[in-house]
Amino acid sequence: MRLIALDTETTGLHSKNGDRIIELAMTEITRSESPREFHAYFNPQGREISPDAFAVHGISAEFLEDKPTFAERFGEIVDFIDGAPLVIHNAPFDLEFIRDETLEAGLIWPEVSVIDTLKLASRERPGKHNSLDALCNWLGIDLSVRTKHSAIIDTRLLAEVYLRWKGQSTLDLTSAPQAAVEAALNAPLPLNPARIALTAPESLPAAAWEKFFETIKL
Repeated sequence: MRLIALDTETTGLHSKNGDRIIELAMTEITRSESPREFHAYFNPQGREISPDAFAVHGISAEFLEDKPTFAERFGEIVDFIDGAPLVIHNAPFDLEFIRDETLEAGLIWPEVSVIDTLKLASRERPGKHNSLDALCNWLGIDLSVRTKHSAIIDTRLLAEVYLRWKGQSTLDLTSAPQAAVEAALNAPLPLNPARIALTAPESLPAAAWEKFFETIKL
C-alpha cells in the first residue's frame, strides 16, 4: 500500500473568507532514504498574506509573485497521488482549502482515502497534546529543521511520525540474511498494521513477518 503524507501552507486560516493555498507538499511514506516528493508554491492571485500566517511560515507575497497558480499545477498533484491514501495531520483544515481551490478552478479532486493523524492521536492518546511537534517529541524525532512551518518539512516529519508510530522503522534486522531483510523492508505499508510480539520494539505487519520467516527457513 502506497501512502502519501500531505501538508499545505496558506494565506490565512479561513478558506471560506477567500484565503488561498500558497504551498503544497507531498512525501511518500517509505523506508527509502530518498522518498519521492512533490513540492510547489502558488501565486495567491491577489490575496494578501495575513500577518499571523506570515509569522508561522515566513512566505511573502513578493516571493510568490512569479509562482504558478494552484490550478496550473493541479494535474501534477493528481498524477503524483495516483489514487494513494493521504496521511494528513488535522485533515479537515487542508482538505477544506483543497476543496475550495479545486472548485474555484472548475476541477475535480480525486476520491482517495484520508488518514487523519490528529484524530488517530486523539483516540490513542486521549488527554494529551497531539500537535505534530508533540508527536515528534513523543516518538523521538528531531525537530531542529523546523524553524518555521513549511509544507515540505512538515510532510517529511509526518511521514517519519507515521512510520515510527505504526512500527515500520525501528527494526533491528542486521543479523538476518540479506534476502530476509529485503523481503521484510519491501513489504507494503498497511493502513492499520497488525502487531506481533517479536524481538523488535515495534513490528511489521504479520504478512511481512511471514515472508521474513519463510526466507529464514530456506
